[in-house]
Amino acid sequence: MLFQYGLNQLLWFITVSGYRLQTISEFMYRTRHIKEQGGYIPLPKAWCSDHASVISLAKNGGIATCNKFLLQFRMSGLNISTGDSKYVIEKVEAQVQYTHMIEQFVKDEPIDVQLLILRVRRDKIRDVLTVLLINATWHDFFFLCRNRNSEKYMVPSRCFLRAVYGKVANFLKRIR
Repeated sequence: MLFQYGLNQLLWFITVSGYRLQTISEFMYRTRHIKEQGGYIPLPKAWCSDHASVISLAKNGGIATCNKFLLQFRMSGLNISTGDSKYVIEKVEAQVQYTHMIEQFVKDEPIDVQLLILRVRRDKIRDVLTVLLINATWHDFFFLCRNRNSEKYMVPSRCFLRAVYGKVANFLKRIR
C-alpha cells in the first residue's frame, strides 16, 4: 500500500507527533523535485537535513512511502547520532537552522496550524537542546553558554539550567 503525504500532513507527522522513526531513504520522491530544489538541504553535519529535505520535497510536489520493507538501515560507530558528545555545537546550529526552516515552511498555513506547529517545535527544540547540552563536553557547554544569544545558536537559558541538573545527575550516577 502506498501512502501519499502533502505538506500539512508531513509537517504534523514530523514536527508535532514526535513519532517519526523513518529515515530519508524510506520516502519516495520524484527525481525532478530533488533536482529542482538543488538536492537535499545541507545543514551542519547533516543534522536535521533529513527532516528539512522531506518537508521541502513535500511542499514541492508531495512524497510517498509504503508499508513494505524496501531497504535496510544500520547504525555504526561512524553515525553522528551514535556519539552523544560529538559535534554538539554543529548539532545545535543545525537545530536552530531547521527551526527557521519550519517557520518558513508554515508561513502560508492557517494561523492556528502555524501556532500549533511552532509551539510544539519550540517545546521539542528545548528538549533536544537540553539533551545535547547534557551530553556536551564542558568546553562545548561553556562555548554555547557564552554564545547562547547569537543568531547562530539561540539556546534558551532554561536549557542550560536543566542541562546542569542533568550533568550533575549523570555524574552522581557514575560515582555510585
